[in-house]
Amino acid sequence: MHWNHNKGEFYSILIMALCMAESLVVAYDYSPVALSIAADFRLTYSDIGLLQTSLFIPFMVLQIPAGLVSDRYDSKRVIFAALAMITVSSFFFPISWSKAVLFSTRIITGISLGFMFVPVVRFLIVSIGKLGIGMSLGILGGMQAFGSIVASLGPVALSNITGGWRSALMLLAIPLPILLILLSYVKEKQRQNETSEMYNSFRKVLSNKTTWLLGYDNFVRYGIVVMVTTWIPAYLVEQFHYSLLDASITLGLMWLAAAIMSIVGGYLSDMERGKSFVIVIALAGTAIVLASTPELAYNSTRIIVFLFLGGLMYFSFSPMFFMLPSLLGKEIAGFASGVENMMATSGAAFFPFMMGYIRDVTGGYGDGWLLSSLLVAAAALISLEFITQRVGDRKNGKA
Repeated sequence: MHWNHNKGEFYSILIMALCMAESLVVAYDYSPVALSIAADFRLTYSDIGLLQTSLFIPFMVLQIPAGLVSDRYDSKRVIFAALAMITVSSFFFPISWSKAVLFSTRIITGISLGFMFVPVVRFLIVSIGKLGIGMSLGILGGMQAFGSIVASLGPVALSNITGGWRSALMLLAIPLPILLILLSYVKEKQRQNETSEMYNSFRKVLSNKTTWLLGYDNFVRYGIVVMVTTWIPAYLVEQFHYSLLDASITLGLMWLAAAIMSIVGGYLSDMERGKSFVIVIALAGTAIVLASTPELAYNSTRIIVFLFLGGLMYFSFSPMFFMLPSLLGKEIAGFASGVENMMATSGAAFFPFMMGYIRDVTGGYGDGWLLSSLLVAAAALISLEFITQRVGDRKNGKA
C-alpha cells in the first residue's frame, strides 16, 4: 500500500480540510462560553442543548439533498456557496441582540453547513485514487478535530483578552473570507452523474443493509462527538470545579487525540478489511469509556480516560464514510455520504439535548453518560456484522 498524490491533489485536500476545520470552529465555538451566553440571554440548560440542536436539525435535513446536488453538479461550486453563507452567519451570531436572533443565526449556519460536508467528502472520494482515499478522509477528520481544538481553546482565551464572548467569536470567524479566496484556486476533477445514474444510486444505496448498519453507527458516533463538545466544559466546571480555561484545555487535548487517531484510522482503512475492524474497535472502546466517566474521581485518571475518548471519537471517521463507496462504487459517493451524514447529524441533534434534559431533570450528568454508553455498545454489537460478513465472503471465495 502506498499514498501518493501530486501537488494539485495535495492542495485540494489541504484546502478542503481547512474549510471543514474552520466550519467546525464556528459550529462549536459557542460551547466553551455557553454559560456566559446563557447568562446574557437567560437560557436554561435545555436551551443550551437546543441551541446546538437548532444548528444540526437543518444540517441533518439537508444531507441527502446536498449529496444529490454534489452528484449532479460540481462540488466546488456547492462548497463555495455554502462557505460564503457560513461566513455571513458567523459574523452575525456574536452581535445577536435577542434570543430569537441568536437561534436564527444558528439555524442559518446549520443550513450552510448542510451543503458543506457531503460535497467535500464526495470531492475527495471521487478525485483521489483508490489507494489513499482512506488517508485523505482521515486527514479531513483530523483537520475537523484541529478545528475543534481551536473552538475549544480560542473562545475562552480570546474572551479573556478582548473582554467578552462576542468579540472572541467575531475574531474566530476572520479566516472564513480568506478561505473563500483560497478555495477559488482548487481545481475540479470529478465527473458529474447523469439523471439515470442518480436513480441507480438510490437503488444501490437504499437497498443495501450495510447502509443502515453504518447509519446507526454514524448516529451514535457523531452524536457523542457533539454531546462531548457541548457538555464537557460545563461538566468539568460544575462536577469537578475546574476553571473554564482548564476545562477548555482538557477538551482541546481530547481533540488533539482525535486529530491523531483520525489519520491513523484513515491509514488503516486503506488496508484490506481495515475498515471493519477500525469501526468495531472504536465503538466498543467508546462505550467502555463513557460507562466509566461518572466514576472518575481522580484528576489523573480523568485526563487519561478523556484522551482515550477523544481519540476513539474520530478513529472510525474515515471508514464510516469510505465503506459504502468502496463496496458499491464511487458513483454513489455523494448520495451515500448524504444518507450516512443525515443519520450522523440526527445523532448530533439528539445527544446534546438528551444530556441537557437529563441534567435538568436529575441535577447531574451520570445518567446521561450511562445511557450514551448503552447506545454506543448497541452500535458496536451490530457492527460485528461487518467482520463476520467479510470472513464469510473469504471462506466462500468472494474476497
